[in-house]
Amino acid sequence: MGAILAAEAERQGISIQRGRKLQNIETTKTNIVVATFEDGTTASGDFVVGCDGVHSRTRQFVDPEARPVYSGLINSGGYSRNVNLPQTPETSHFIFGKRAFFGYHMSPSGYIYWFVNYPQAEEPARDALLELAHEERKQRLLKLFCDDQPFISDIIRSAETTFPDFLTYTLPIQPTRWHKGPVVLVGDAVHAISPSSGQGASMALEDAAILAKCLRDIPIWNRRLRSMNNSGANAL
Repeated sequence: MGAILAAEAERQGISIQRGRKLQNIETTKTNIVVATFEDGTTASGDFVVGCDGVHSRTRQFVDPEARPVYSGLINSGGYSRNVNLPQTPETSHFIFGKRAFFGYHMSPSGYIYWFVNYPQAEEPARDALLELAHEERKQRLLKLFCDDQPFISDIIRSAETTFPDFLTYTLPIQPTRWHKGPVVLVGDAVHAISPSSGQGASMALEDAAILAKCLRDIPIWNRRLRSMNNSGANAL
C-alpha cells in the first residue's frame, strides 16, 4: 500500500525525500514550520503532518508526555507455497492456538500470506529479534504451534520468507492534544491500538481522508484545525 501511494505521488510530481531522520521541529513567528534532520538538512512549509508511527518523533514536539508502552505481543509472519490446503482465495482464516494466534490468506495461485501474534511478558530489546536467521525463526514458530492443527506447521515449514519479529506497542494514555499549531499527528503517532492486524492502517487512512477534506474545504488554517478537533475527533 505504501509503495503504491508513494509511486502515485511521485508520478504526479510530488518530491519524496528518503533516508532522513527527524531531529527537531520549530515554528517561526510567521507560523512557518521548520523541520531539522539529523544529517543537518532542513525543510520548511505551512504545516507538518506527523505520520511517523507509534514511536513518533513528531509527537514528542506536540505532547512529549504521551509515550508508547509494550503491549506484551510479538508479531511475525511469512509467505509460503506448495501447501496442500483447500483453495479459499476469498477467505481469511484466523486460528487461536494454545500458545499463539495464527492467521492466513491464500491467493488464487495458492500463494499463502500468514502472520502470527504470540505473547511474551518481558519486553525484549527492540532490535534483538532482528538477529534471528530465517530457519531459526521458523523452528521457534513451529514450537509455538506444535500442539495445534497440523496444517499450521505445514504452512510455516514451507515458508520461503519469514518476517523479522517486531513488537506491538500501544498508547494507553492518549496525547492531551493531537496538534500543536500547524503540526498535526495522524495514524499510530496519535492513537496506536492493540491488536494491530491492520486496524492502525485503517484508522490512518481515515485520518488522512478527514485531514485532506478539512484542508480543502476550510480556508483559514487555525479554523481548519479547530473544525477537525470538533467534527473529526473520533477519527483523529
